[in-house]
Amino acid sequence: MRQAKRQADLPEAAVRHAHESGYSTTVGYFWNWFFELVRGGMCFDDPDWTEQYWRLQHMEFYYFGNGWLPHFIYELWVMDLVECYRTIPAALPSHNTYTS
Repeated sequence: MRQAKRQADLPEAAVRHAHESGYSTTVGYFWNWFFELVRGGMCFDDPDWTEQYWRLQHMEFYYFGNGWLPHFIYELWVMDLVECYRTIPAALPSHNTYTS
């Protein structure tokens, strides 16, 4: 009985580990993309930069919506986005243009 439980625990642990590893990879990928993009500052007056920024936001939402990004990480990123809306006058009009 004990051996059977241990054998059942191993695949569950492997799946859990793979899921958490996937989270780490996804978060790292988006952080690298974000920090590379904002290294020179927020540039909402640059159409190429703006396209990349909103594409990044879109991809983060897509990954979050499909369960490939942890809730608490996405929540932090959305709080950062809200601060961006509040402090950078061009951010919200830029987003509206991107989504229309």
